[in-house]
Amino acid sequence: MSETVKTTSKISHLKSHLLTSLYHKYSQEIGAFLKSKFGEPPDSEDIVQATFERFSRLEHQDKIENHRAFLYKMAQNLVLDFKRSEKTRQRYIDEQISDPDVSLDDREPSFDLNNKQKLALIDKALMQLPAQQRQLFLLNRVHQMSYAEIARRCEMSQTEVKRQVAKAVLICSNALNHHTKVSAND
Repeated sequence: MSETVKTTSKISHLKSHLLTSLYHKYSQEIGAFLKSKFGEPPDSEDIVQATFERFSRLEHQDKIENHRAFLYKMAQNLVLDFKRSEKTRQRYIDEQISDPDVSLDDREPSFDLNNKQKLALIDKALMQLPAQQRQLFLLNRVHQMSYAEIARRCEMSQTEVKRQVAKAVLICSNALNHHTKVSAND
């Protein structure tokens, strides 16, 4: 076995041990904190799981000085992201319901079908993006986070975040344009 493989295996084992240790030590405490501070939804257990899942993907877990504080902050950020996306979703629903020009009963079935097709195309395009690029796009466009907020959160440059989001937008736009051209030719 090569030295690189041994080193990688050792690092993986240490990360796994650290994650397990931290989970047993703080998961219930963080869950209770989230429930008392934010209530439901989201389910505090789901947020705790997501917190540790994200933590497991970090490169330099051992370099974090205060794991407890880091995990608390990460969990809080996940709850705030959830609340922000729920607010955006609810705002959209409210706009659709309150628009006097659009009766949900009077809309053409083809209008709903066309929108569903467009959403499916965008979803398919997003699923084909690299995971990080998809995450950056969703944080910016769905969760309405600024490039600066995303850069801080993901430990990237603001320019790189902007570039990755722009590429994702272009890919989604191209998917929709391609569909429109194909539909027009039918």
